[in-house]
Amino acid sequence: ECIEDEVHLPFRRQVGPGMAHCMHAARAAGAAAATISGAGPALVALTTNEEACDGIGAAMAEAFAQQGVASRTLVLQARYEGALDKVGA
Repeated sequence: ECIEDEVHLPFRRQVGPGMAHCMHAARAAGAAAATISGAGPALVALTTNEEACDGIGAAMAEAFAQQGVASRTLVLQARYEGALDKVGA
Protein backbone atom coordinates (compact mmCIF):
# COMPACT_ATOMS: atom_id res chain seq x y z
CA GLU A 1 0.00 0.00 0.00
CA CYS A 2 2.84 2.42 0.73
CA ILE A 3 3.96 2.42 -2.92
CA GLU A 4 0.53 3.59 -4.11
CA ASP A 5 0.82 7.29 -4.95
CA GLU A 6 -2.70 8.58 -4.38
CA VAL A 7 -2.06 11.95 -6.05
CA HIS A 8 -0.33 11.12 -9.34
CA LEU A 9 -0.78 7.40 -9.92
CA PRO A 10 -4.52 7.45 -10.75
CA PHE A 11 -3.81 9.84 -13.64
CA ARG A 12 -0.54 8.24 -14.77
CA ARG A 13 -2.15 4.77 -14.94
CA GLN A 14 -4.11 6.09 -17.91
CA VAL A 15 -0.92 6.86 -19.90
CA GLY A 16 -0.89 3.38 -21.39
CA PRO A 17 -3.71 0.94 -22.04
CA GLY A 18 -3.82 -1.94 -19.60
CA MET A 19 -1.53 -0.46 -16.93
CA ALA A 20 -4.00 -0.84 -14.06
CA HIS A 21 -4.89 -4.36 -15.24
CA CYS A 22 -1.20 -5.26 -15.40
CA MET A 23 -0.41 -3.91 -11.92
CA HIS A 24 -3.30 -5.90 -10.49
CA ALA A 25 -2.06 -9.06 -12.27
CA ALA A 26 1.41 -8.57 -10.77
CA ARG A 27 0.01 -8.42 -7.24
CA ALA A 28 -2.26 -11.41 -7.90
CA ALA A 29 0.82 -13.37 -9.06
CA GLY A 30 2.65 -12.67 -5.81
CA ALA A 31 4.29 -9.26 -6.16
CA ALA A 32 4.40 -7.26 -2.94
CA ALA A 33 3.73 -4.13 -4.98
CA ALA A 34 3.51 -2.88 -8.54
CA THR A 35 3.55 0.67 -9.84
CA ILE A 36 4.64 2.90 -12.69
CA SER A 37 8.39 3.27 -13.02
CA GLY A 38 9.54 6.82 -13.60
CA ALA A 39 7.26 8.80 -15.87
CA GLY A 40 5.98 5.59 -17.49
CA PRO A 41 4.99 3.70 -19.51
CA ALA A 42 7.32 1.20 -17.79
CA LEU A 43 5.99 -0.69 -14.79
CA VAL A 44 7.88 -2.23 -11.89
CA ALA A 45 6.81 -5.07 -9.60
CA LEU A 46 8.61 -5.81 -6.36
CA THR A 47 9.02 -9.10 -4.51
CA THR A 48 11.40 -10.70 -2.04
CA ASN A 49 10.52 -14.14 -3.43
CA GLU A 50 13.06 -14.88 -6.16
CA GLU A 51 11.11 -17.96 -7.26
CA ALA A 52 8.04 -15.82 -8.03
CA CYS A 53 9.82 -13.44 -10.42
CA ASP A 54 9.22 -15.29 -13.66
CA GLY A 55 5.55 -15.91 -12.81
CA ILE A 56 5.00 -12.27 -11.93
CA GLY A 57 6.60 -11.17 -15.21
CA ALA A 58 4.52 -13.67 -17.17
CA ALA A 59 1.31 -12.49 -15.46
CA MET A 60 2.14 -8.89 -16.29
CA ALA A 61 2.91 -9.71 -19.94
CA GLU A 62 -0.31 -11.72 -20.24
CA ALA A 63 -2.33 -8.88 -18.72
CA PHE A 64 -0.93 -6.49 -21.30
CA ALA A 65 -1.50 -9.01 -24.11
CA GLN A 66 -5.17 -9.27 -23.08
CA GLN A 67 -5.38 -5.51 -23.65
CA GLY A 68 -3.65 -5.78 -27.05
CA VAL A 69 -0.38 -4.31 -25.78
CA ALA A 70 2.97 -5.88 -26.69
CA SER A 71 5.47 -5.91 -23.83
CA ARG A 72 8.69 -7.41 -22.58
CA THR A 73 9.81 -8.26 -19.08
CA LEU A 74 13.13 -8.00 -17.31
CA VAL A 75 13.94 -9.66 -13.98
CA LEU A 76 16.48 -7.55 -12.14
CA GLN A 77 18.18 -7.87 -8.77
CA ALA A 78 18.46 -5.13 -6.21
CA ARG A 79 21.88 -3.58 -5.56
CA TYR A 80 22.80 -4.13 -1.94
CA GLU A 81 25.96 -2.00 -2.10
CA GLY A 82 24.20 1.14 -3.30
CA ALA A 83 25.63 3.43 -5.96
CA LEU A 84 29.33 2.95 -6.55
CA ASP A 85 31.62 5.68 -7.89
CA LYS A 86 33.75 4.05 -10.60
CA VAL A 87 35.50 7.30 -11.67
CA GLY A 88 39.25 6.93 -11.38
CA ALA A 89 38.98 3.27 -10.37
